Amino acid sequence: MDADRKRLNLFGVFWVMRFKFYTLFVLSALLASHTYASDKGCLFQGVELGSDGVVCTKENGVDILKLIPAAKDIYEANLDTLPTFVISGRDQLSVLEAVGNGKEARYNHLIELPNPDDILHFDEGSAAVKLKLTVENWNLLDVKDVVYRRPDGSEGAGVVCITYEKKIDSVYVVVSQCNSFYEEDVIKLKATLESLDNYGVRRN
Repeated sequence: MDADRKRLNLFGVFWVMRFKFYTLFVLSALLASHTYASDKGCLFQGVELGSDGVVCTKENGVDILKLIPAAKDIYEANLDTLPTFVISGRDQLSVLEAVGNGKEARYNHLIELPNPDDILHFDEGSAAVKLKLTVENWNLLDVKDVVYRRPDGSEGAGVVCITYEKKIDSVYVVVSQCNSFYEEDVIKLKATLESLDNYGVRRN
């Protein structure tokens, strides 16, 4: 009788250990799968885009790459640190819906302008501004000229908000940015578009 009990106990311990091992194996597999999905980067994430920080998110088949610059000046830090977004996906409508549009406080779904109560003008960009921003083979979807008021009510600092679109290989790409529209800003923006173009060429 005692021998039978010992065999039953050993049998029970064996199955309990086997069940624990199986449970641990399944949980480990699920965790590994989740980690792989989370670590898989956005398209164009490996491209040198001249930013100090990069955040990748994925929504409904659309990759959203957020490029975060460093503040250059304390006085205009809020405007200088507005992020640039590179949105990409195989479905054009989904990409455009992810970008969206807005008014004043939000240039679009992705870019929120600081201190909206201090915005004096939120106007369509002029023909001269659009001409300066023209880039071959990129569609200039939208340009807004945003001007903030000074404490005395006069015009103060401002930014130009821009959105481009292009199909690179089989992927629709939208680039959206607000910058101070100095020559350096325009050069850097066009360099970003060129880097995206070159990435598409290298992958062919």
